[in-house]
Amino acid sequence: KINADILAIRGEFDYESKTGGYELFKSLFPKVQEIVIPNSTHFSMWEKSSAKTRAEMVKFCLTNIQK
Repeated sequence: KINADILAIRGEFDYESKTGGYELFKSLFPKVQEIVIPNSTHFSMWEKSSAKTRAEMVKFCLTNIQK
């Protein structure tokens, strides 16, 4: 059992998250924080929204490293 905080990032238009078992993935972890990146797909880290994706990752890490 994994009790660590988990960051789940998906794009607003992320087709894969709707067809690839994403809800099952989230249900496996009790502490999932989901972030939806606006105007992006499954590849938000390589799209115009990449700065938002990185910022959310850094924010999550800085918030949870002190726990």
